[in-house]
Amino acid sequence: MEEIAKNEPQIQKALTCEEIFQKVEKDRLNYEMREKALLDYSSAMANAEQRGKIEVAKNLISMNLSLDSIAQATGLSMEEIRKLQS
Repeated sequence: MEEIAKNEPQIQKALTCEEIFQKVEKDRLNYEMREKALLDYSSAMANAEQRGKIEVAKNLISMNLSLDSIAQATGLSMEEIRKLQS
């Protein structure tokens, strides 16, 4: 194909465009994979943080701290804390 492209400028131009398109497509896919990885990481960290808050709240409930104090210490809502008491 390269031999034909050397003699035909239009074919050379088409091959160049195809190479550029494939590179751009590969770059786009790499970008999307990085974005997905970042979102997955962010989601996992937020989930872990929430689980940690719940664990701390359960410990504070078992220590008989007031709901207000637990809410202040964990950042959980009063409703979330009440659900943990059940």
